[in-house]
Amino acid sequence: MKKLFLPLSFLIITVTTNAQQRNGSILFDQGTDYKQVAHEPVPVSVTPHFDRDSRHGGSGERTTSGSNSRWYNYAADYLPNITSNVAYSAVYLWNDTTSLDAYSGSSGTEYLFNTIISAGMVCDPFITGWNDPITYHGYMQLTDTDAYTIDSVFISGIYYRNNANTVPVDTLTVAVNYGDGTTPSDLHFVARDTVNGNEWIYTEYGQDTLYYMRMPHDSADNHVDTFQGGFTPVINQIYLTSADTSANYQATIPVSINVPAGNMPAVSVTFKSGDPAFTFGDTVFQSGTYKYGMFRALLAYEGTTAAAVFPVNSRSDQNQGQYRYGGYNEPHHLYTPQWFWTSGGGAATLQYPYFAFHVTCATCSVLGADNVVNKTTAVNAFPNPANGMVNISFNLVSATKVTVTLTNVLGQEVAVQNMTNTASGKMVFNTSALPDGVYIYTLIADGQRALGRIMVAH
Repeated sequence: MKKLFLPLSFLIITVTTNAQQRNGSILFDQGTDYKQVAHEPVPVSVTPHFDRDSRHGGSGERTTSGSNSRWYNYAADYLPNITSNVAYSAVYLWNDTTSLDAYSGSSGTEYLFNTIISAGMVCDPFITGWNDPITYHGYMQLTDTDAYTIDSVFISGIYYRNNANTVPVDTLTVAVNYGDGTTPSDLHFVARDTVNGNEWIYTEYGQDTLYYMRMPHDSADNHVDTFQGGFTPVINQIYLTSADTSANYQATIPVSINVPAGNMPAVSVTFKSGDPAFTFGDTVFQSGTYKYGMFRALLAYEGTTAAAVFPVNSRSDQNQGQYRYGGYNEPHHLYTPQWFWTSGGGAATLQYPYFAFHVTCATCSVLGADNVVNKTTAVNAFPNPANGMVNISFNLVSATKVTVTLTNVLGQEVAVQNMTNTASGKMVFNTSALPDGVYIYTLIADGQRALGRIMVAH
């Protein structure tokens, strides 16, 4: 029997391996450091898909990525670029905590009251990785000095119901706002340090401070809210009938929100059953049969590793899944990030809903020839993927000073080497201590530069 141990208000979470193991999340909360939240695995019939260049909406509108517009979907388009180990799950959404949900536990089916009442996503479009000229060549480059417009949002999930009962109409509420983490702002920036009993932050992260955003919550209408006089959210409702039943439900919702420079967009999705027959403590489904309608927000996370680890936390990357939990003592009315965990001592990683933002920007530049000097025939990286080391070799037209830097997808420099007065050579970088993932190498010579990507996989 394998066990995963994580602090839960000084209690121990014990998870046993089983063929139908219940997956789950660890909720990081201001009042209680860790809480356990269960998930069921995504059905095998679900194949997540997102086209970064185009997305059709239910009403026939079409938005595309181009020189002045772009989709941002962290779960579908960014996470797969920084890791080859992406896994998927889907959280149960219910408007409150009165429903019972069925889970496959180690001793059979377990019924637990719903915990997640709303799911959200904060998009940080300014991180270096979104503006990587190799991955996103020809795409719009959005910086924190550019104002922009959110013209549509995309959501994805699983919608099932009792199709024998065609009368009830269920509702999805999609709300969008923005903020920059300052006061007043609709995104509340939290910097939690290791004092006052929070020493576990340094133990688990090796950092003195944990940075993250939190979305404000409207407890009356159950969606992302304004905060201290900030922007009033744009709210849309989608009405679901038996015709919408799908293991891969998708919708594009048109909005028109002008966002000031330096602000990040956020979206929340909430589900509410329209069946008047529902009563407190009813089981929504059991044995694969749905008694009432239910929406499950699709999410992605980095697949598990051999040992329990925590995600890299950086103030410069605030792309985060956000979840609002009912039934907990949370006086601040805020959404909070959560970490995914599985049985067998697997890694805990931040989970990102399959929600996307389409933005347009009249003043933004394009990632292209001005960003990269194409010297792929002169510069090579091997082995790639790298384990313990990677070699960067080069051949130049004439001898000059050469600098090679290695950065992660957050733009943080992890290594640099220089050679003077040389036309060809090889620089060897030790990658044994680097976390698995994608890294960018940049060779600079005579004011020109060549870029490339390497994968570190131990």
